[in-house]
Amino acid sequence: MWDNLTTNYKTLRLNRLLGEWIRCGHKSFEKWRYYSNSRKKAITLRKKVINKKGGSCITSRMKSEMKEEMMERFGDKGHWVWIALYTELKGEYKKGWMPNDIYEYVIIRNLNPYHLSAISTIKTFDHRIFESFSVEPIALYIARQFYDSKQMLISEKDFENKMKSLNQEVVIKPDSGPSGFGHRFLWPDEISTEDLKGSINYVIQPVIKQHDTLSRFSLRSVNTLRITTFITKAGNVQFKYILLRFGIGESRVDNMVAGGCMIYLDQDGNICSPAYNHLGMKISDVHPDTGLIFSDIRVPGVRKAINKCIEAHRLFPYLRFIAWDVCIDLNTKPVLLEWNARCPDILTEEALKGPIWADEEI
Repeated sequence: MWDNLTTNYKTLRLNRLLGEWIRCGHKSFEKWRYYSNSRKKAITLRKKVINKKGGSCITSRMKSEMKEEMMERFGDKGHWVWIALYTELKGEYKKGWMPNDIYEYVIIRNLNPYHLSAISTIKTFDHRIFESFSVEPIALYIARQFYDSKQMLISEKDFENKMKSLNQEVVIKPDSGPSGFGHRFLWPDEISTEDLKGSINYVIQPVIKQHDTLSRFSLRSVNTLRITTFITKAGNVQFKYILLRFGIGESRVDNMVAGGCMIYLDQDGNICSPAYNHLGMKISDVHPDTGLIFSDIRVPGVRKAINKCIEAHRLFPYLRFIAWDVCIDLNTKPVLLEWNARCPDILTEEALKGPIWADEEI
């Protein structure tokens, strides 16, 4: 009997060790694959920037300094390719930059645990968390059921009647639809319940009437402030940076990949940069569609919007770094359109306005 128990114990121990070895091997492979793909992306983007600029600003000495810094801070000089991209965009090399692969693979996962950050993708729940800040919904479609603005169950017929009674354009947003993707702008007579049925949840909201100043950037798109806040190790909520994103041409969304532009603001709403494209490259000091001179514009309600984001972050302290997309309405009231905590993109912001953090902050 003792021989059998000893044999079984040895087998269990061997299986446990084998399992740990497999898990460690998988984790090492996952890390290698992520860093490899990320660095290929950095190299590709840098080539695009160099081609558009007509040359590189990086010297062999700067390259050596970048590798030395990455080795000293992170124990791997391979991160230098991201620093090289930032340098091409900024036009100078700044020590202290956070390489994007470290940010995405290590930093953001520690700041915003994955299982908690998922809540920021559930757009049908925003109004419950940030009641006085988020857009009040007209109706919701959750788990194949229709609900009113108070999240009370209604019939499909009641939903149809509610839509017919409206006299305004609405936007239908799916859960997990980042940065305007999947958003549909419709008039009530264009809405079909058949289009909503399925496994995806939707929130139906009124289209916000933005402040006249924001409309000067684009009448078609709702132009938003991207405000980032960060909870320090001491527990204080800190404002990091703010930019304005606006659509170009006939675009209904201000998404950068969809052709939009961004410009940086100070806390008083003054524009303090030219317009940049999604690569972080300068486009112009004037609006590419209208010729509007950016430096002549002051966006109202910016300090109020920043304070509102800080207040909202205090309501949800489980996540340390949040990017808020806020519109300023006709009454200069800041309105939250969505918030991003899964992995807020900082690539161009780190290059143009960073370093966002000092190493000891995080």
